[in-house]
Amino acid sequence: MFRFLFKLIIVLSIIAWSINANASNCLKNNDQKPIVETYSGIFVVDVLNARTGSGLQYCIERVLNNVKGKEVQIVGSVKNWRMALIDGQNLWIHKSLITQIPPLNLKVSS
Repeated sequence: MFRFLFKLIIVLSIIAWSINANASNCLKNNDQKPIVETYSGIFVVDVLNARTGSGLQYCIERVLNNVKGKEVQIVGSVKNWRMALIDGQNLWIHKSLITQIPPLNLKVSS
């Protein structure tokens, strides 16, 4: 029993250390200027990572759960990344995780 607990503590320590090591290597701020564009989109996945910048090298700020089919406001872009307004915060998501809602072309008849 003691050997099992000892091995378990070692494994959990290694996992905890590797999580902290990866978190400290990420970039906190995006140094790229986004192209300003605004449109509505729909999440096409259920779970996604929202980042502090436009790339995998940036920190994960939030993990969004149960979002498939929900609407999101896009406010900017850099290459394949979209800046999304999520709960009042600008966060970055990859463009493959959303689909653009086509704008309504309403014609007013006179």
